[in-house]
Amino acid sequence: MHIGDRIKRERRKRGWTQGDLAKASRVPQPLISRLESHARDNVTMLILRDLARALGCSMDYLAGMYDESEQMAADGAMVPA
Repeated sequence: MHIGDRIKRERRKRGWTQGDLAKASRVPQPLISRLESHARDNVTMLILRDLARALGCSMDYLAGMYDESEQMAADGAMVPA
């Protein structure tokens, strides 16, 4: 899964617009839009950190180092069998 897909999924889970995420993370909304639309797929560690903090997930998860079930386990949620 692309980094933009993970950002969009986490943003939508919170009921946020791209503007809401931009405010919470201090990452420019046009950059969030480009990531979510796959027009851009590379970000600096600082941007990734700011997005992860705002979304309440890990940088590793956003970067695709592991999948959603592993994120759920890290969050303490039950992982479906």
